[in-house]
Amino acid sequence: MKYLFICILLLALLTREFFWIEERHIYRENEIYKKTYSFIHEPKKNSLSQYFFSDGLLVTLPLYPSYHYGEMVQIEGKILKKDSKKGMLLVVENPKISKAKSRNFLLSYSKSVRQKVEENVMTTLPSREGGLLLGVVLGVRDKIDSEYYQQLKNAGVLHVIAASGQNVSIAAMLILVMFSTIVKRRMALLFTGIGVLCYAVLTGFDPPIIRASIMAILAFTALFTGRQISSIYVLFLTGWAMLFVQPEEIIDVSFQLSFLSTFGILTVKPLLDTVLSFKFLSFIKDDITTTLSAQIATFPLMIAVFGAYSLLSFPVNILVLWTIPIIMIFGGLAGLLSLFLPLLAKPLILLCYPFLSYFTIIVELFSKINLQISIDTVPIASIFGYYLILLVLVIRLKGRKTTIK
Repeated sequence: MKYLFICILLLALLTREFFWIEERHIYRENEIYKKTYSFIHEPKKNSLSQYFFSDGLLVTLPLYPSYHYGEMVQIEGKILKKDSKKGMLLVVENPKISKAKSRNFLLSYSKSVRQKVEENVMTTLPSREGGLLLGVVLGVRDKIDSEYYQQLKNAGVLHVIAASGQNVSIAAMLILVMFSTIVKRRMALLFTGIGVLCYAVLTGFDPPIIRASIMAILAFTALFTGRQISSIYVLFLTGWAMLFVQPEEIIDVSFQLSFLSTFGILTVKPLLDTVLSFKFLSFIKDDITTTLSAQIATFPLMIAVFGAYSLLSFPVNILVLWTIPIIMIFGGLAGLLSLFLPLLAKPLILLCYPFLSYFTIIVELFSKINLQISIDTVPIASIFGYYLILLVLVIRLKGRKTTIK
């Protein structure tokens, strides 16, 4: 009966995705593109222009006037086809831009929140360390200078400054672990839910972050109120419901990262907890295994997204990985205090400084050794092969763990 129910759900989802594919609009060259666009991320910039993606189209604008997070604009321009490193790309080049008449109050509120946090951090820390803290906790990239951004990329740790579903999963598990050691389970779950929602506010109410927050809260609630297998079922049912309501999420990178990282924490972390031993860093063992399990589960997708892989990535990640949970915990608390009591937030920000400095030193040291491989495309077969191998390893190690018990 259980397998029949699963087959029915999968069939319903496949049907829903099929009709979405059939009905969705495919943009073509020379078509006029009109869209009301909300900047839920700062547009990326180079020496010539600022740019962002909308509906899979690359929209390029002059450097000035600058557009920022929280603004809403009307875009109207002609779609052109241009050659790029990754093949032919549809581009809306220098379209007509006008301020939107309507206003997204949610984005406006989150913009004011982020500005308070950013101001408090950048006035407390040196620019490089401050930018890194904002990148790790909030995914803010515009405070990181281009030179340091390239160093992060060369060292293979660019993923740490990407606000994504993976950040939400890690944040949720860290909050849950922290509170479960000082209060009862139900209270820990309550505080975790509140903490994750606060984190969503700080990251800017990005819709994918909100969906990842819901997914993480439901999955970890199931984990702490029942057996591990129940939490996995809850995760899959949550993912199924999200895809059924919004089938376009299946191609959204943030949704994929949130699902995979949460799944990794639920399945890989218990195995890492038993396999890995930290004598020197035992007090943050949960934090390390949480971050590492999320990294393992999202590894091929991160490669596909960032289009490059550093051969130094693994050793560098091992050296700096343990600092991320500490930075996220202190940085997250400092971010919340920055909204109400900025002066009290400064000591927590300063507590992050040694870890941020250590992280920066390691990155600067290893970035001088250029062993980076550019990857234009990652074959889908390779991604499926990776997850098949990972699944087999998890099942075998889990079976061995059960046998030993």
